[in-house]
Amino acid sequence: MNTNKDTSPTYSQTIDLIKEGLNTTIQAIRDQSDAVSIADDLCQSLPLIDQLQGWSSSLPPDRFRATLLSLINTLDQILLKAVKAGRVSPVMYGATEEFPTAPFIMEAVTQVGPELTVSKDHMRVTLALPEEFKHVWTPERMKAGLERQGIVFGINEEKLLLLKKKKPGTSVPVAFGQEPVSGNDAVLEECLGLCELSGKPSRKKGNRVDYKQLNSFLNVVKGQVVIKKTPATQGTAGMDVFGSPIPCRDGVDFPFPPIQNTSISPDGLAIVASVDGCAYIDAGAIVIVPALEIKTNVDYSTGNVDASVAVTVNGDVLSGFKVESLEDVVVKGTVEAGHLVAGKNIFLPGGVQGKESARIIAGKHIDAKFFNAATIQAGRTVSVHGFVMQCRVKAKRLRLDGKEGELIGGVVDAVDDVCAIRIGSEMGVKTQIRLGFDLTELQQSIEKLDEELTSLKEKIKRYSDSLATLNKWKEKKGFLPPDKQEMQDKLTKNLNKANEILAQKEERLDKTRQEMESSTHCARMVRASETIMPGVEITILNHNLTIKKPTGPATVYLVNDALEIYPYQDRNFEGEEDVE
Repeated sequence: MNTNKDTSPTYSQTIDLIKEGLNTTIQAIRDQSDAVSIADDLCQSLPLIDQLQGWSSSLPPDRFRATLLSLINTLDQILLKAVKAGRVSPVMYGATEEFPTAPFIMEAVTQVGPELTVSKDHMRVTLALPEEFKHVWTPERMKAGLERQGIVFGINEEKLLLLKKKKPGTSVPVAFGQEPVSGNDAVLEECLGLCELSGKPSRKKGNRVDYKQLNSFLNVVKGQVVIKKTPATQGTAGMDVFGSPIPCRDGVDFPFPPIQNTSISPDGLAIVASVDGCAYIDAGAIVIVPALEIKTNVDYSTGNVDASVAVTVNGDVLSGFKVESLEDVVVKGTVEAGHLVAGKNIFLPGGVQGKESARIIAGKHIDAKFFNAATIQAGRTVSVHGFVMQCRVKAKRLRLDGKEGELIGGVVDAVDDVCAIRIGSEMGVKTQIRLGFDLTELQQSIEKLDEELTSLKEKIKRYSDSLATLNKWKEKKGFLPPDKQEMQDKLTKNLNKANEILAQKEERLDKTRQEMESSTHCARMVRASETIMPGVEITILNHNLTIKKPTGPATVYLVNDALEIYPYQDRNFEGEEDVE
């Protein structure tokens, strides 16, 4: 048997079986006077049988098996020839005319077992029947022979029947292990549809990016399912042909992501909103915040709105009114010449008609349908799905998409990227774009922090000197008067506080210098997927370029201390904004 697993049967019982059966057969034949020579021929094998008893521990198993089968075949052929010649009746040794092979020979062949090959992984057994014993191997005997050699699982009886019909020496797979089945991992499914609104940018034909809304929002109500889970399942263990179990992999459970203002359902298979509010995706995570809902316009009927929670305005924000929130602000209608201030994000699906007085300020992102005559400021990206006309914009990035994604007039200050469908107009309206304002601000921050650190270190030295003087007094006098003890306590407290502030400012200075280093070498581009028109003035790090004629699809960036115009190219900020 060809296998890595040692399942070779012990043949001592088989040898005893042959010896006993042979002696009985010899005695039965000797009783028939005209067949004495047949008995003598059979007797010649007895010394070999005795020798085999001694060889069982010294010969390799395969060689011993071959020798044993050769002996069995010799005995079988002697008897079959004698039967065929009419000198011996098979009934004499317990066989029949139909199956003249002696019963002890058939049993011995079964005990030795068929020649089989087991795959290295113990998952498949192939069997071939030799010509000399093909008549012995019934499907039942094949199965018994397989089991004697340790094959106890996956025996296919139909394959055994098929093998019986094949030509001698033909190999047929007759036993198969069962592969383990891995369990299914848990699946978390977002149920609000936020990923459809604010997923990662998709790619259009020609590798153009289809920018969808960066932080589109949805209203949620208390009890609404946010994420549901299909639980993990257990795997099913396998088994090889020897009956040894094969471990399986159970499905992996995934915990729900932490989302504020949600709770886990009683069955543990969903998280639901625990507040009425709004939901959006920020930095790849679902955010749900409680919201103050203004069902009408923000006007004289409501007055200005100032809230610590998110604010949703279902109507318009009229001129002269303010909406302020420490969280997010959503205005579904139009913003006129009003003021919006959000600690986080601002969503304006109705757009802004600013009348040169609107001020829109967000700590993170701003997402709007359009802007007209407004001042806009965002800590991160301003995304507009229409035009920006005669506005003052300050943000890390400005991105315009949609059929009307035009930037016309005004002034844009950005860090590293301004992208639109079209920039400027056929009328040559002056449109200023300036990249790199952050370097000036970062340098100012570094200088200010340096000054503060110098002043703080001087203060720490004064505290330390004063404490040293008091300690000398105490060593000399052995005590401190109450007024000086009070002074020592106060100085110690101030020194500890100053050292704490010093560590914080030094950490902030290191971070600011790293930002300065990163920003100094970052790529800064002005891009238009259709054209940049005459009248557009571009400044990148104090290098200027005035567009004199339509550029077609273009990218402007700094090369060797000069602004150059190149064909339009995409930029992928995926993941970068997530860590801001």
